Amino acid sequence: MRAVRAASVALASLDPSRWSRVVDGLAGLGFDTLDLPLVWRDHDRGGGRFDFQSPRLNVAAFLKHVEARGLRAVVRLGPGPVEGLEALGLPERVVRDPNLASRTRRNNPRVTPAGLRLVPLPSRASRGYRFESRQWVSAALRALEPARGLVDAVLVGEGRAFSWRDEACDGDHHPDAVRPEPESPVGWLRASATHEAEYLEALAQAVVEAGFGADQVVLSVSGPLSQSPVVPMLAPRFAFATSAPGPRAGLRAIWREMRFAEALPRGALVTLHAGATVTEAPVSSAHRRAVAELAFAAGVERFSVHLGAAGDGAIGALVNAEGEPRPHAARWQELVAQQRRWPRGTEWTLPLSHTQESLTARLAALPPSGLPLGLFQSLGLGLDDFLGAAVLTESDSGVLPRVPLVAPAVEGYAVRAEREFPLLRVEPEVPVMSRCVATEAGVVWVLAHDHSEAVTVTTALGERVAVAPGRPVAVAGGAL
Repeated sequence: MRAVRAASVALASLDPSRWSRVVDGLAGLGFDTLDLPLVWRDHDRGGGRFDFQSPRLNVAAFLKHVEARGLRAVVRLGPGPVEGLEALGLPERVVRDPNLASRTRRNNPRVTPAGLRLVPLPSRASRGYRFESRQWVSAALRALEPARGLVDAVLVGEGRAFSWRDEACDGDHHPDAVRPEPESPVGWLRASATHEAEYLEALAQAVVEAGFGADQVVLSVSGPLSQSPVVPMLAPRFAFATSAPGPRAGLRAIWREMRFAEALPRGALVTLHAGATVTEAPVSSAHRRAVAELAFAAGVERFSVHLGAAGDGAIGALVNAEGEPRPHAARWQELVAQQRRWPRGTEWTLPLSHTQESLTARLAALPPSGLPLGLFQSLGLGLDDFLGAAVLTESDSGVLPRVPLVAPAVEGYAVRAEREFPLLRVEPEVPVMSRCVATEAGVVWVLAHDHSEAVTVTTALGERVAVAPGRPVAVAGGAL
């Protein structure tokens, strides 16, 4: 997947007569791609029928404006393509069908918050739900056929939905679900991962059958990528999508998640947030931009800004329903323009010790609670207090590559044993987040920290650089 600088467009909330101005407005802010979430609930008419012809739902017509402006597109089909949708973006007939709902051990529906209501969470193991989901994805891709050449990526999967449950690590007790033998927290976690992987593979197959390449498929999973047992199962074949943690998660959690996303074999598309729906917790625009800056410093090259353009029901979109930039859009324009200033080159790495098996064991060992891990991400909180710095690397089958070091030693160190590197000295001796990039001009370190006071870095060239809290910097480390 090429480098992507995208902004999302809530198509159904915009007047078609303003589409051209919206496209021009986002292109003027420096975006080269438009991210189109298509909401199943909006298009579904029941009985296998879908509406892609009504003025506000005609995605093929919108893509003509995208083509005219020389831009590209990525398309999110979900189900549940973005956060904050009514009923997760699912048709009401799907939400209300008890045969499609995930079940708890006590045969209660597992429910998840969606806007201002709780809705039953569909079962990824349900053959009926898998059929319905594939039918939706296939229909949407048929509607995209006239503009298929403009679409760089198709995102499928459930995004960040999480469910309330009866007990910790309780799995899906839908009749179509496989129950582990013997039943245990680890067994249920493995079973849930298998159901989700099979479900995502079925959606990916629908995309391939519609004429797209497997390299154009991007998968969405619930919660952080670094904490998902599904990721090492599918990462060798597919790219993934993730949402940057909120500001409340803290610098370390944001850095680790972004570094992990960049290390995946097929890469990742990272969603950054310029705004939110009215049902989401308010976050200042400055804090949202700080998360984006940290993501860029961590090496993120493929990103989509949510919300780029939207009508009613959204707060903080970069351009309004008329296609006119809002006041804070200029700050995002500057931030996107600066994204390319962060160093690119060979990332020097070390393997970390956590595997899929060790992660599953850590999840299973959490204190008993019905609270899902996805809740903490939804609230913008990090998982470090619960899981430590767990990050997946090579699984038992060797499906993940070595990943970038996320918490280097405070003194100088060689990133790869077979080669000496210009090293740094950090004063006082405190941990910092870092990237070590070998460029044509030499070694560049990208550094960030969350300590209360500035730290001083001394390079191999003798230069002393002050690094302020929360502000990533690039430091020339010397020649190779």
